Amino acid sequence: MATSVRIKVHNNKLPLIAKKLPNQVGEIVQGAAQEALKVARTRVPVLTGALKASITVQTKGLEAVVKSDLVYAAIIEYGGVNRPAQPYMRPAAVAGRIYIQKGLSKLAGKLEHL
Repeated sequence: MATSVRIKVHNNKLPLIAKKLPNQVGEIVQGAAQEALKVARTRVPVLTGALKASITVQTKGLEAVVKSDLVYAAIIEYGGVNRPAQPYMRPAAVAGRIYIQKGLSKLAGKLEHL
């Protein structure tokens, strides 16, 4: 079972922003994905390094997915029998969301001048 974090921007004004500033919005999504990837790889517990190495990012338009396809990725994230949770993807999702919020705030000033 794959463990993943999906970063998807939901905002009624985003299509308007994307039409007017497509490169900038895409860069924000890419940056958020890279930030989430960095946080996930930093926070994941390492025994052999396989889980850390399996964490990847995929982007398509205004959507990015940071994930691991390893079977035990979810057990590490959420815990299991006699195994406490060691979250690494949830903090990555928070970091990605914060990156997007900051990036869109910076663009807000530019939109006033369009």
